[in-house]
Amino acid sequence: MKALKRKSRHGKIKSDKLDRVFSKLVRERAGWRCERCGTQYEPHAQGLHCSHIFSRRCLALRWHPSNAVAHCYACHMWYGGNPILGAEWARGILGSDAVAELSRVFHQYIPIKSADKLEILANLERSYDAMLSRRVGGKLGRIEFESPYPLENFGGSA
Repeated sequence: MKALKRKSRHGKIKSDKLDRVFSKLVRERAGWRCERCGTQYEPHAQGLHCSHIFSRRCLALRWHPSNAVAHCYACHMWYGGNPILGAEWARGILGSDAVAELSRVFHQYIPIKSADKLEILANLERSYDAMLSRRVGGKLGRIEFESPYPLENFGGSA
C-alpha cells in the first residue's frame, strides 16, 4: 500500500483506499442517515460525510469506528465550527468514557506501519461485506462494526 502523505498542496490531508472503505462503512453503518439532523440520503450519495470526532491526522484513531459518525455537509460544518458544542454532542452520542479514551489515544504518538494498514484495510473490507450482507438480509438502521484494531493495542481499554 502506498504510504499516506500528510497533506496535499492545498493543506488538506490526503485520502487513500483505506479512507474510502472506512468512509463507506461509517455511512452504511448509519443507514445513509445524518447522525445529527436525521436527513436520509441515497446510498453512496456525496452529501453524507464521514466526520471524525478527533482529527484524522491521528492515525491511531483515523479508522476507528468510535471516532467517526455520518454527517450531512451542514452538520459536518457545524461540528467542525463549534468545538465546544460539538464536544458536548459527541459525549452525548458516545458517552464521556468513550470520548475520554479517544482523547487519551489522540494525545499519544502511535505510528501505524504499512503492514498494519494492509491488515486494517482487509478487516474493514470484510466488515463492509458483512454489513452489506446484513442489509440484503433486511437489516435496517444502524449496524455496528468491529474496530479493525482495538484501542487496547495502544495501552488502554477499548
